[in-house]
Amino acid sequence: MNNCTCSCLLKSDFDKSTDKLNFIKDNYYNYTTNSIPIGSIFPTDLICFLCLLDSVLHSIEQESYTCTVKELIWLYRTREKVVQRILG
Repeated sequence: MNNCTCSCLLKSDFDKSTDKLNFIKDNYYNYTTNSIPIGSIFPTDLICFLCLLDSVLHSIEQESYTCTVKELIWLYRTREKVVQRILG
């Protein structure tokens, strides 16, 4: 799942963050619509977003990060939407 070896600054900041879900929301969440506008994210940014989602899921799997079941479901559903958008 976590094949992301990206060295971008966003990923670097993400790896340093203690609250990975809030990091994702701070960078992608639209507080006006109360959602992440996956349909309006550029394709290259979708790859970065997928990388971050995979990284947080990997951290949960490795037990280095914890979240609620509701947040975990949100992560998987969001990941599924991003993958569907990438694949067209």
